[in-house]
Amino acid sequence: MPLNSRQMMFCILFMSWWIVLVSGQTDLKHETFLDSEENVQLLWRVEDETIVFEVRAKTTGYVGIGLSSNGGMKGADIMIGWVKDGKPFISDRHGVSNEEPVIDFQDDYQLLYGSETDGLTIIGYQRKLLTCDIDDYDITSDTVRVIWAYHPKDPEDLIATYHGSQRRGVRSLMFMDLMSQNLKSLPDDVLTLDVLNDNIIVPSDTDTTYWCTYVELPTLSSPHQVIRIEPVIQAGNEGIVHHMILRECQGLQSITGSKSSDCGSGAMNGFKSCGKIILGWGVGGGTQEFPENVGYRFSDVKYIQLIVHYDNQNLIKGINDSSGIRLYHTPKLRQYDASVLLAGLDSRYLFMIPPKEEAFKVYGSCDTKCSEEKN
Repeated sequence: MPLNSRQMMFCILFMSWWIVLVSGQTDLKHETFLDSEENVQLLWRVEDETIVFEVRAKTTGYVGIGLSSNGGMKGADIMIGWVKDGKPFISDRHGVSNEEPVIDFQDDYQLLYGSETDGLTIIGYQRKLLTCDIDDYDITSDTVRVIWAYHPKDPEDLIATYHGSQRRGVRSLMFMDLMSQNLKSLPDDVLTLDVLNDNIIVPSDTDTTYWCTYVELPTLSSPHQVIRIEPVIQAGNEGIVHHMILRECQGLQSITGSKSSDCGSGAMNGFKSCGKIILGWGVGGGTQEFPENVGYRFSDVKYIQLIVHYDNQNLIKGINDSSGIRLYHTPKLRQYDASVLLAGLDSRYLFMIPPKEEAFKVYGSCDTKCSEEKN
């Protein structure tokens, strides 16, 4: 029997609801894997004073997502979610130590939807950015340490079994002030340049690696400006590419030997001229587009340096990667040249806190020539 228009509309609405319930939302603007094995994925969007989350975990038990200032359990704002007998549940909690989180007196998390299909648990939930709850974490434009954990079993009587040392972790994220993905159409004269790693093998003997790659710029007959910068993350490696930095190598005219290696290796010690930062990108970020009258100018630079931080927490072997940055550049110069201001002290060498200090102030200064420079 053919369906009338009312019945057809009901079917469409029902199918739309079912797709959201089973597969999660499709309009969440940002997403990242929290672990290198891609067992836990977090998606989110910010709406006025509210943030909407969706977590996808490869488990048929519970999954926990916590917001922490230092990456530890104590003081963390924690959501635990699970699906039992087809019904989703969440619990608003906070950490007091390295033990099961305590249920909050004030419940500030709202369950939106949840499902459990083919070994994947999906939980959608939301909360206010600022809840005025002493047990919650204030979500601002600051970096958040997101702690995560999961377990193959659901909580019993709201008691969550310890997840173990292999099903937990922490990742630094920024939830707010990320660049919009409503990108403008590009002029016909725009060219692209890919600054990528070339199928490197990510080290498996350490959980943190900074990899340096040097790319020679094409010969340009005139200065060009970069007007869009896009991260290119190799599919399947979203869980280990933590952040990237792109720098100019002023004065560097030739490279002998390897152009790609661990930044800490001896082969990279001769390239100290790569100090001017073009871009910094971190997980959760998207494409960066300059305003219509601004561009980043390239002139008299032969090499640029790509630094990729790999976060291989589980020391997985055999990961090959060709991630990096795509630059969109044009010979049609815009009114203003963009630049990056780097302020503060180098924490690797100069930032030393004396032992047993309860508080320690660090002072910096900027030569007046910096603020008086006009070009």
